[in-house]
Amino acid sequence: IDYLKRELRRLNLALPERRRLCTMQLFTGCWGDAVLASGKPKPPRLSEVWEHFALGEEEISSYAAKIFGGGSGAHDARFDAAATYLSLERAASSGELDAALARLSRVQAEKAERDAKRCENAPPGKSAPRPRAAHAHGRGRRRPQDTN
Repeated sequence: IDYLKRELRRLNLALPERRRLCTMQLFTGCWGDAVLASGKPKPPRLSEVWEHFALGEEEISSYAAKIFGGGSGAHDARFDAAATYLSLERAASSGELDAALARLSRVQAEKAERDAKRCENAPPGKSAPRPRAAHAHGRGRRRPQDTN
Protein backbone atom coordinates (compact mmCIF):
# COMPACT_ATOMS: atom_id res chain seq x y z
CA ILE A 1 0.00 0.00 0.00
CA ASP A 2 2.90 2.35 0.73
CA TYR A 3 4.09 1.87 -2.85
CA LEU A 4 0.66 2.80 -4.25
CA LYS A 5 0.45 5.86 -2.00
CA ARG A 6 3.86 7.11 -3.18
CA GLU A 7 3.04 6.54 -6.83
CA LEU A 8 -0.31 8.31 -6.55
CA ARG A 9 1.31 11.18 -4.63
CA ARG A 10 3.65 11.71 -7.60
CA LEU A 11 0.52 12.27 -9.69
CA ASN A 12 -0.97 14.61 -7.06
CA LEU A 13 -3.60 12.00 -6.25
CA ALA A 14 -4.36 10.29 -2.98
CA LEU A 15 -5.32 6.74 -2.16
CA PRO A 16 -8.52 6.93 -0.13
CA GLU A 17 -8.20 5.68 3.42
CA ARG A 18 -9.99 2.39 3.97
CA ARG A 19 -10.60 0.46 7.10
CA ARG A 20 -8.40 -2.62 7.18
CA LEU A 21 -8.74 -5.83 9.08
CA CYS A 22 -5.76 -8.11 9.63
CA THR A 23 -6.93 -11.64 10.40
CA MET A 24 -3.56 -12.41 12.01
CA GLN A 25 -4.02 -9.55 14.48
CA LEU A 26 -7.71 -10.29 14.88
CA PHE A 27 -7.30 -13.92 15.91
CA THR A 28 -3.95 -13.69 17.76
CA GLY A 29 -4.44 -15.11 21.23
CA CYS A 30 -7.97 -16.36 20.55
CA TRP A 31 -7.19 -20.08 20.55
CA GLY A 32 -4.37 -22.14 21.89
CA ASP A 33 -1.54 -20.95 24.04
CA ALA A 34 1.39 -20.87 21.60
CA VAL A 35 3.73 -17.96 22.25
CA LEU A 36 6.65 -16.35 20.46
CA ALA A 37 10.14 -16.11 21.97
CA SER A 38 9.16 -12.62 23.18
CA GLY A 39 6.37 -14.15 25.26
CA LYS A 40 3.65 -12.58 23.11
CA PRO A 41 0.87 -14.79 21.69
CA LYS A 42 1.73 -16.37 18.34
CA PRO A 43 -0.37 -15.05 15.45
CA PRO A 44 -2.20 -17.87 13.67
CA ARG A 45 -1.38 -18.97 10.13
CA LEU A 46 -4.31 -18.63 7.74
CA SER A 47 -4.58 -22.42 7.62
CA GLU A 48 -4.97 -22.48 11.41
CA VAL A 49 -7.79 -19.94 11.12
CA TRP A 50 -9.75 -21.85 8.48
CA GLU A 51 -9.17 -25.16 10.24
CA HIS A 52 -10.52 -23.64 13.47
CA PHE A 53 -13.74 -22.81 11.63
CA ALA A 54 -13.98 -26.36 10.24
CA LEU A 55 -13.27 -25.34 6.66
CA GLY A 56 -11.45 -27.71 4.34
CA GLU A 57 -9.30 -27.14 1.28
CA GLU A 58 -11.95 -28.63 -0.99
CA GLU A 59 -14.67 -26.25 0.25
CA ILE A 60 -12.36 -23.24 -0.02
CA SER A 61 -11.10 -24.22 -3.49
CA SER A 62 -14.67 -24.70 -4.67
CA TYR A 63 -15.67 -21.26 -3.39
CA ALA A 64 -12.55 -19.66 -4.92
CA ALA A 65 -13.38 -21.28 -8.29
CA LYS A 66 -16.97 -20.05 -8.08
CA ILE A 67 -15.99 -16.46 -7.23
CA PHE A 68 -12.64 -16.03 -8.99
CA GLY A 69 -12.58 -18.79 -11.60
CA GLY A 70 -9.70 -20.58 -9.88
CA GLY A 71 -7.57 -20.81 -6.77
CA SER A 72 -6.64 -24.34 -5.92
CA GLY A 73 -4.47 -24.16 -2.84
CA ALA A 74 -2.83 -22.20 -0.07
CA HIS A 75 -0.70 -19.24 -1.17
CA ASP A 76 -2.77 -18.75 -4.31
CA ALA A 77 -4.22 -15.27 -3.70
CA ARG A 78 -7.69 -16.39 -4.83
CA PHE A 79 -7.66 -19.35 -2.45
CA ASP A 80 -6.34 -17.22 0.42
CA ALA A 81 -9.00 -14.55 -0.19
CA ALA A 82 -11.73 -17.19 -0.24
CA ALA A 83 -10.34 -18.81 2.94
CA THR A 84 -10.28 -15.43 4.69
CA TYR A 85 -13.82 -14.56 3.60
CA LEU A 86 -15.28 -17.94 4.56
CA SER A 87 -13.45 -17.88 7.91
CA LEU A 88 -14.77 -14.41 8.72
CA GLU A 89 -18.25 -15.47 7.65
CA ARG A 90 -18.10 -18.46 10.02
CA ALA A 91 -16.64 -16.30 12.79
CA ALA A 92 -19.53 -13.84 12.39
CA SER A 93 -22.20 -16.54 12.42
CA SER A 94 -20.70 -18.21 15.51
CA GLY A 95 -20.30 -14.96 17.47
CA GLU A 96 -16.51 -15.32 17.55
CA LEU A 97 -16.01 -12.31 15.29
CA ASP A 98 -17.60 -9.87 17.75
CA ALA A 99 -15.53 -11.30 20.61
CA ALA A 100 -12.31 -11.13 18.57
CA LEU A 101 -13.02 -7.53 17.48
CA ALA A 102 -13.67 -6.50 21.09
CA ARG A 103 -10.41 -8.17 22.21
CA LEU A 104 -8.45 -6.54 19.38
CA SER A 105 -9.93 -3.14 20.24
CA ARG A 106 -8.81 -3.56 23.88
CA VAL A 107 -5.31 -4.66 22.81
CA GLN A 108 -4.95 -1.67 20.47
CA ALA A 109 -6.21 0.76 23.14
CA GLU A 110 -3.72 -0.65 25.67
CA LYS A 111 -0.89 -0.32 23.14
CA ALA A 112 -1.85 3.29 22.37
CA GLU A 113 -1.86 4.05 26.09
CA ARG A 114 1.60 2.50 26.54
CA ASP A 115 2.93 4.46 23.54
CA ALA A 116 1.51 7.71 24.94
CA LYS A 117 3.18 7.07 28.31
CA ARG A 118 6.50 6.35 26.60
CA CYS A 119 6.25 9.69 24.81
CA GLU A 120 5.37 11.52 28.06
CA ASN A 121 8.33 9.95 29.84
CA ALA A 122 10.91 10.92 27.22
CA PRO A 123 13.80 12.87 28.78
CA PRO A 124 13.75 16.66 28.17
CA GLY A 125 15.60 17.61 25.01
CA LYS A 126 15.31 14.09 23.62
CA SER A 127 12.72 13.13 21.10
CA ALA A 128 10.22 10.55 22.26
CA PRO A 129 10.56 7.05 20.82
CA ARG A 130 8.51 6.59 17.68
CA PRO A 131 5.63 4.15 17.95
CA ARG A 132 6.10 1.01 15.90
CA ALA A 133 4.05 0.25 12.81
CA ALA A 134 0.55 -0.86 13.79
CA HIS A 135 0.34 -3.71 11.30
CA ALA A 136 1.90 -7.04 12.18
CA HIS A 137 3.74 -7.16 8.85
CA GLY A 138 5.21 -3.68 9.36
CA ARG A 139 7.96 -5.15 11.56
CA GLY A 140 8.45 -1.66 13.00
CA ARG A 141 10.28 -0.34 9.92
CA ARG A 142 9.24 2.49 7.70
CA ARG A 143 10.53 3.05 4.22
CA PRO A 144 12.02 6.46 3.46
CA GLN A 145 9.50 8.77 1.83
CA ASP A 146 10.08 9.79 -1.76
CA THR A 147 10.81 13.48 -2.15
CA ASN A 148 9.85 13.72 -5.83
